[in-house]
Amino acid sequence: MQRELKIMALQLALIDMFLETQPKTPISLAQIPLNLKKSIIFDYTLVELGFPKLKNLLNTLSDKLLLESSKTHITYELTNNGAEAIDKMRRQVYDYNQKFMTYIL
Repeated sequence: MQRELKIMALQLALIDMFLETQPKTPISLAQIPLNLKKSIIFDYTLVELGFPKLKNLLNTLSDKLLLESSKTHITYELTNNGAEAIDKMRRQVYDYNQKFMTYIL
């Protein structure tokens, strides 16, 4: 799987995790990697994908979510165009998957 597709899949998994809670509800930073393991079916390391820390991956969501974090928790709000940007990303991942399936079949 291409690096870009893996990153977008991780971003969407993070977005889905945030959207399962109400905005401004604190989410434990320690739980995020565990939640990702449950929803991502491929092997990855953040460093291989170009992110030294989880914080760096979370920062890539800034056009979709406004994130505020403390030492142990993080909260979110959708940006003004967040829903539109998330839908666009979902379509891109779908298109990549369709191309991939066409290629392997």
